[in-house]
Amino acid sequence: MEFPEGSEKRAQYLRERDECNDRVAEMKRNIDVNAKNKEKKEKKMLADATKSDEQLMNEAQAWNRKKRNAANKKKTDEQIKDDVLRGKRAAALSLREEKKKKDEEKDEAIHNMIEDNKAQKKEMKETFATEYKEKHPNASDSEIQKEFVKKIKHDNREENIAAIYVENMSGITEEEPAKVYEDYKEMHKEFMKRSDIALKMNAFHSSKREEVLNLLEEEVKAEIIENGCRKQFCETVQQMTGESKEVIQKEYDEDYEKFKVYADEQGYTRAVAVDKYVDLSNKKLQVAQFRYTVVNRMMEDKNMSVDEANVEFDKMMSAMNQSESNEQMCLPCK
Repeated sequence: MEFPEGSEKRAQYLRERDECNDRVAEMKRNIDVNAKNKEKKEKKMLADATKSDEQLMNEAQAWNRKKRNAANKKKTDEQIKDDVLRGKRAAALSLREEKKKKDEEKDEAIHNMIEDNKAQKKEMKETFATEYKEKHPNASDSEIQKEFVKKIKHDNREENIAAIYVENMSGITEEEPAKVYEDYKEMHKEFMKRSDIALKMNAFHSSKREEVLNLLEEEVKAEIIENGCRKQFCETVQQMTGESKEVIQKEYDEDYEKFKVYADEQGYTRAVAVDKYVDLSNKKLQVAQFRYTVVNRMMEDKNMSVDEANVEFDKMMSAMNQSESNEQMCLPCK
């Protein structure tokens, strides 16, 4: 039966035809495969029937070896896994035991440290009580205990003062903290030699120790401010002038020594003297900055050398100072 070209019925007919052809082709392939398998099977059966006992024995042994090797491999793999797990377990146990041992050693060390600290504190307290009674025979045990507590507090404060000195001075001088601490001990030694400090310490009383610590703290702060000012001044001048650091530091130190003589004559305290010199140094820097700016502008605008510009600046400042002097000498007009 013929269907018109392009009609739906013709398309359906072609699809069904293709499906039938595909099923036929598949059936042919299956028949061919079955025939080949059957032929192989028959050949194998024929070969097995004609095999000698020796061949059969060899094949049986080969099959047994294959099975045995597979079993041995499986057993080996399982043994390896078991060993790995056992090793991990043993390692974990070993780590746990090691950690436990370290913790016990740490606890023992802490315990020993606490006991040693107690023993040292007890010995320190006994020594303090003996020395305090020598200075204050009528002191009660309660008073001695209070003084000892204050001594511990003062010792802690003195350690903090040392730490502040080392931290700040190592930053200013860029030296190792160990070296700075040695400098602090030397400074502290000289400080304690002062007659006023020795007198206060000889009183062996917390109130006097408090006064000494206040003076020590003032001295340390003055040292830090003093050295910080020196560093800032020398670095700033070096940036402006290009002179060597050693030359600038030498000039600064010479000026500062002269100022300290003046400060002693005026009766300034250490802190007041340092504050006044810091203020003076800042004013010097302002003048130096002004000079640096003006000299550079002269060099650019008037094409002068550094020496020429400095000479011109000195003349200008001299003229200004002379003008101010003349104005001060004039009488007010009436």
